[in-house]
Amino acid sequence: MEKNKGLSLIELILTINLLIIILGLLFSFLINNINYFNIIYNRNEIKEQGEFAINYMTEKLMTLNEITDITDKYNYTLNHINKSNPVNIRRIIFRGVNTFKHSETNYKFELKTNNKLFDRTTEVACYITDIIISPIPKEVSYKNAEGIKIILKLNKDKEYREISKTVFFRNRR
Repeated sequence: MEKNKGLSLIELILTINLLIIILGLLFSFLINNINYFNIIYNRNEIKEQGEFAINYMTEKLMTLNEITDITDKYNYTLNHINKSNPVNIRRIIFRGVNTFKHSETNYKFELKTNNKLFDRTTEVACYITDIIISPIPKEVSYKNAEGIKIILKLNKDKEYREISKTVFFRNRR
């Protein structure tokens, strides 16, 4: 009796189908892991960007002498510094103390249309959709405030985060 040393057509089809099923499961597992990695990466990215931005702003705002201008998100400067309501800002200009030169200087934070926060011409952080400030205590104007509460809202690829901090002015006159 002769022995066939090859595979039959049925065995070959079953082997290919089994390999396709195994590869499909491995591929879907790999795709799910890549998607999960991207979600975690985006969460960490906006967390780092937000924490850096709020700490950078806090460092500058603590040296504040006075707020000289607030422009809201819609580019209106309606003398917000004499108001006490929360403002979703696009730009804030204030006079502060330059810690290196020990002299007064003007600082400006501006949120550009591409969701990037700038300090004068330097990019500070990305993914910031809103900056909301309110005076501390709540019933006084920004001009007479002892500090401000800052809320940063960040968004990157459907991942949202909100970071807030209260800053008290050290050099208020």
